[in-house]
Amino acid sequence: MKKSPTTLLEQGSGKKMGRTVNKIIPNYPAYGKQLADRNRWNNKAKLIVIEVGGDAWDRAKKWQKHPDFAALVLTPETDPRRLIWPVLDCACLVEWSVAAPERLIIELVACLLKSGAANVTVMPMFVDFGTAAEYFDVKTQSWIEAREFIRTYYPRGGQNVA
Repeated sequence: MKKSPTTLLEQGSGKKMGRTVNKIIPNYPAYGKQLADRNRWNNKAKLIVIEVGGDAWDRAKKWQKHPDFAALVLTPETDPRRLIWPVLDCACLVEWSVAAPERLIIELVACLLKSGAANVTVMPMFVDFGTAAEYFDVKTQSWIEAREFIRTYYPRGGQNVA
Protein backbone atom coordinates (compact mmCIF):
# COMPACT_ATOMS: atom_id res chain seq x y z
CA MET A 1 0.00 0.00 0.00
CA LYS A 2 1.37 3.42 -0.98
CA LYS A 3 1.97 5.81 1.92
CA SER A 4 0.58 9.29 1.49
CA PRO A 5 2.47 12.31 2.84
CA THR A 6 -0.45 13.26 5.08
CA THR A 7 -0.99 9.97 6.89
CA LEU A 8 1.25 7.43 8.49
CA LEU A 9 0.58 3.76 8.12
CA GLU A 10 1.27 1.71 11.21
CA GLN A 11 1.63 -2.01 10.72
CA GLY A 12 -0.23 -3.80 13.48
CA SER A 13 1.52 -6.72 15.09
CA GLY A 14 -1.73 -8.42 16.08
CA LYS A 15 -3.77 -10.63 13.81
CA LYS A 16 -7.45 -10.41 13.20
CA MET A 17 -9.02 -13.37 11.47
CA GLY A 18 -5.67 -14.45 10.08
CA ARG A 19 -4.81 -11.05 8.51
CA THR A 20 -2.41 -8.37 9.61
CA VAL A 21 -4.24 -5.29 10.89
CA ASN A 22 -3.25 -1.88 9.51
CA LYS A 23 -4.10 1.23 11.45
CA ILE A 24 -4.09 4.68 9.86
CA ILE A 25 -2.82 7.45 12.10
CA PRO A 26 -4.12 10.83 10.94
CA ASN A 27 -2.02 13.97 11.03
CA TYR A 28 -2.63 17.53 12.10
CA PRO A 29 -1.57 20.54 10.02
CA ALA A 30 1.69 22.21 11.05
CA TYR A 31 1.34 23.48 14.66
CA GLY A 32 -1.97 21.59 14.92
CA LYS A 33 -0.84 19.11 17.57
CA GLN A 34 0.17 21.98 19.89
CA LEU A 35 -3.25 23.60 19.35
CA ALA A 36 -5.06 20.31 20.05
CA ASP A 37 -3.08 19.92 23.30
CA ARG A 38 -3.92 23.50 24.25
CA ASN A 39 -7.63 22.88 23.59
CA ARG A 40 -7.56 19.78 25.82
CA TRP A 41 -6.60 22.01 28.74
CA ASN A 42 -9.55 24.31 27.94
CA ASN A 43 -7.17 27.08 26.84
CA LYS A 44 -8.75 27.86 23.49
CA ALA A 45 -7.32 30.51 21.21
CA LYS A 46 -9.48 33.55 20.55
CA LEU A 47 -8.50 33.39 16.88
CA ILE A 48 -6.91 30.62 14.84
CA VAL A 49 -5.03 31.85 11.79
CA ILE A 50 -4.46 29.35 8.99
CA GLU A 51 -1.60 30.39 6.72
CA VAL A 52 -1.67 29.20 3.12
CA GLY A 53 0.79 29.96 0.31
CA GLY A 54 4.02 31.92 0.15
CA ASP A 55 5.59 33.16 3.40
CA ALA A 56 3.14 30.98 5.37
CA TRP A 57 5.79 29.79 7.81
CA ASP A 58 7.07 33.28 8.59
CA ARG A 59 3.56 34.70 9.05
CA ALA A 60 2.60 31.76 11.29
CA LYS A 61 5.64 32.31 13.52
CA LYS A 62 4.56 35.93 14.04
CA TRP A 63 1.03 34.87 15.04
CA GLN A 64 2.41 32.22 17.42
CA LYS A 65 4.06 34.96 19.51
CA HIS A 66 0.63 36.23 20.66
CA PRO A 67 -0.79 34.21 23.58
CA ASP A 68 -4.43 34.75 22.55
CA PHE A 69 -3.93 33.50 19.00
CA ALA A 70 -2.82 30.28 17.35
CA ALA A 71 -1.47 29.71 13.87
CA LEU A 72 -1.62 26.66 11.62
CA VAL A 73 0.14 26.15 8.28
CA LEU A 74 -1.35 24.31 5.32
CA THR A 75 1.48 23.32 3.01
CA PRO A 76 0.69 23.30 -0.73
CA GLU A 77 1.15 19.55 -1.20
CA THR A 78 -1.21 18.67 1.65
CA ASP A 79 -4.84 17.76 1.11
CA PRO A 80 -6.85 19.54 3.85
CA ARG A 81 -9.43 16.74 3.83
CA ARG A 82 -6.84 14.30 5.21
CA LEU A 83 -5.98 16.40 8.25
CA ILE A 84 -7.48 16.83 11.70
CA TRP A 85 -8.45 20.46 12.29
CA PRO A 86 -8.62 21.31 16.05
CA VAL A 87 -10.89 24.35 15.54
CA LEU A 88 -14.09 23.38 17.40
CA ASP A 89 -16.06 26.52 18.40
CA CYS A 90 -13.20 28.82 17.34
CA ALA A 91 -13.08 31.77 14.95
CA CYS A 92 -10.73 31.09 12.04
CA LEU A 93 -8.91 33.45 9.69
CA VAL A 94 -7.41 32.04 6.49
CA GLU A 95 -4.61 34.25 5.19
CA TRP A 96 -4.51 33.31 1.52
CA SER A 97 -1.38 34.05 -0.47
CA VAL A 98 -1.37 34.17 -4.26
CA ALA A 99 0.70 30.98 -4.43
CA ALA A 100 -2.25 28.85 -3.26
CA PRO A 101 -4.94 27.82 -5.78
CA GLU A 102 -8.55 28.87 -5.21
CA ARG A 103 -9.72 25.23 -5.15
CA LEU A 104 -7.45 24.53 -2.15
CA ILE A 105 -8.99 27.46 -0.26
CA ILE A 106 -12.52 26.21 -0.98
CA GLU A 107 -11.64 22.73 0.32
CA LEU A 108 -9.94 24.23 3.38
CA VAL A 109 -13.00 26.34 4.29
CA ALA A 110 -15.26 23.28 3.94
CA CYS A 111 -12.94 21.21 6.17
CA LEU A 112 -12.78 23.91 8.85
CA LEU A 113 -16.58 24.25 8.94
CA LYS A 114 -17.01 20.46 9.09
CA SER A 115 -14.53 20.39 11.99
CA GLY A 116 -16.77 22.73 13.97
CA ALA A 117 -15.28 26.20 13.41
CA ALA A 118 -17.60 28.98 14.61
CA ASN A 119 -16.79 30.94 11.44
CA VAL A 120 -14.11 31.11 8.77
CA THR A 121 -12.95 34.40 7.28
CA VAL A 122 -10.83 34.26 4.12
CA MET A 123 -8.48 37.19 3.59
CA PRO A 124 -6.69 37.26 0.24
CA MET A 125 -3.28 38.74 1.09
CA PHE A 126 -2.47 39.56 -2.54
CA VAL A 127 -5.33 42.06 -3.00
CA ASP A 128 -4.92 45.83 -2.94
CA PHE A 129 -7.96 46.77 -0.89
CA GLY A 130 -7.54 50.40 -1.93
CA THR A 131 -8.88 49.59 -5.41
CA ALA A 132 -12.55 49.35 -6.36
CA ALA A 133 -14.11 45.98 -5.54
CA GLU A 134 -16.73 46.14 -8.28
CA TYR A 135 -17.52 48.15 -11.38
CA PHE A 136 -20.81 48.74 -13.16
CA ASP A 137 -21.04 47.27 -16.67
CA VAL A 138 -23.23 49.57 -18.73
CA LYS A 139 -23.88 46.93 -21.42
CA THR A 140 -25.21 44.25 -19.06
CA GLN A 141 -26.53 46.73 -16.47
CA SER A 142 -24.93 44.74 -13.65
CA TRP A 143 -22.09 44.98 -11.16
CA ILE A 144 -18.96 42.97 -12.01
CA GLU A 145 -16.55 41.77 -9.33
CA ALA A 146 -13.14 43.30 -10.05
CA ARG A 147 -11.08 41.67 -7.29
CA GLU A 148 -11.33 39.22 -4.42
CA PHE A 149 -13.18 40.23 -1.25
CA ILE A 150 -12.67 39.40 2.38
CA ARG A 151 -15.40 36.81 2.94
CA THR A 152 -16.75 35.18 6.09
CA TYR A 153 -18.40 31.76 6.06
CA TYR A 154 -20.58 30.24 8.77
CA PRO A 155 -21.73 26.65 9.33
CA ARG A 156 -25.11 25.76 7.85
CA GLY A 157 -27.87 27.09 10.04
CA GLY A 158 -25.53 29.72 11.50
CA GLN A 159 -25.31 33.45 10.94
CA ASN A 160 -25.49 34.83 7.43
CA VAL A 161 -23.25 37.55 6.09
CA ALA A 162 -24.97 40.56 4.54
